[in-house]
Parts: sequence; structure tokens; C-alpha cells
Amino acid sequence: MKEISRDFDTLHEWALMSDQELREIVSNETMRTLHRISSYFITEKELEKLTINEINFILIVRTMKNLLDEGSHALSMAIICAGDLLDNGQKNEAMAVYEQFCLECSSPFYRNIAESQIKKISDILKNT
Repeated sequence: MKEISRDFDTLHEWALMSDQELREIVSNETMRTLHRISSYFITEKELEKLTINEINFILIVRTMKNLLDEGSHALSMAIICAGDLLDNGQKNEAMAVYEQFCLECSSPFYRNIAESQIKKISDILKNT
């Protein structure tokens, strides 16, 4: 989890940089880091096809930052909606919110979080 947090911090730092500043930091190490960061937001199949180089580094940084922001926003909305449903005792409906999120989300990172919430709700349902 520490590595993910560090990677997200790195992505946030890079996203604040100008294109010129990003061009200046491109190296084998930063490209490997960006590839690892990309693994949180795109499918394995997409990751296998992804080639990061000096030419597309900036575009991929900007794309991954957008995916981070979009996924974070979508998951936050699902958490709020499911939380309200849980507060009202609507466990199945809350689980359905997370299931729908998983269907619509291609990010392994955010899907994993939603799937863990589904498991928690499922465990609650089994124990009631």
C-alpha cells in the first residue's frame, strides 16, 4: 500500500508540471514508474499493449491523472450512495451500487476497492 501511495504522490507531482518540465524528467526510471502507475488504472490487456517512451510520456501522465481523478470521483459517489442505502437498511441495494460501479469501471485499483465493499456487505447479509 505504501508503494501505491508513493506512486499516487508522484503522479500528482508530475501532473502539476508543465510539458517542458515533464520532458526533462523522462528517463528509464520514470517510464518504469509510469508503467507501474498505469497498472492501477488500465486493464492487464491494455497494459500489455502500452509502450511508454519519450514521445508519449506526457500524454500518458495526463491520461493517468485524469483516470485517477475520474475513478476517485466515481468511487466516492458510489460510496456515498451505498452508505446512504446501508444507513436505511437497504443492504442489497447498496451492494448493487458497488456491483454497477464494478461493471462500469475499468480501473483495477478502484474496482478492487468496490469489490472489497461488496464482500463486506455480503458478509453482513450472511450474518443476518
